[in-house]
Amino acid sequence: MGKGRASVVLFFVLTIWMAGQITGLPVAGAATTPPDQAALAVRLGTAFADVYTEFAPLYMFYRSYGDYLFKGSPIEVPIGLSEACDRFPYEVALFHIEVSTQTDSMTIQSILPQLIRLRIGCDAYCVNHNDTLSTIVDWEAMDFEAIEQASDAGLFSEIRELSRALEATLDELLDAFVGDLDRWFFGVAFALRGILTQTTIERIDAHLEEILYGSPEAIEAPIPVPEAVHRAMTRLIELSGRELNADEANEARAMAEIVYECIASDPCRNR
Repeated sequence: MGKGRASVVLFFVLTIWMAGQITGLPVAGAATTPPDQAALAVRLGTAFADVYTEFAPLYMFYRSYGDYLFKGSPIEVPIGLSEACDRFPYEVALFHIEVSTQTDSMTIQSILPQLIRLRIGCDAYCVNHNDTLSTIVDWEAMDFEAIEQASDAGLFSEIRELSRALEATLDELLDAFVGDLDRWFFGVAFALRGILTQTTIERIDAHLEEILYGSPEAIEAPIPVPEAVHRAMTRLIELSGRELNADEANEARAMAEIVYECIASDPCRNR
């Protein structure tokens, strides 16, 4: 039975989706956003990336089962699947707390009903299926009859519903931001945190350029950034869209850290 890592495919999907949400921003230097609002967008982007990171083992298991049904591929059990029902609900709860405490931003708090629905769905899934997931991880060989029974009981269809709930939460969150640049700060924080939390960076999706620059046509970020940060963005884009060797992966992590530290810092947000 294959036991693959929780791969970066989930972030490929979300990177493509996110790129479509933050395009069409003003040209560099043409707009500003209050530093405190930018800081909130970075915190929420970071926290939501952590939610998706812990959802990844469940999502990849769901995708692997789909590949088995439609392509005859082996069912892969991602590393982290047995802990997913501890870590995923925990990160959702932390994100809920972060949003709930934003008393100065009623637009952000408007997503609370959707976030509550996500938490309820997350908790219900883990109550119903956590024992099954733990059992599957312990198998020496895939028990296809048991997998089919678990599927009939909602093991995979409910992961699909959780994925839809996450996308709905993300959609409402982006709509709640007042300005386009708030969405840009959120998107960049989300994408870079998703890269930085990977144990091994194997590949960076080519759509990262649209997120870093805010538009498919742009050639730089929509805010002024230090030259070192601009060079780091450029290098990250050069490294995207292909498999990375070990040295390139280390370089990509270093470049992502430079850009992330910039958007997370007051000096960068106030430029």
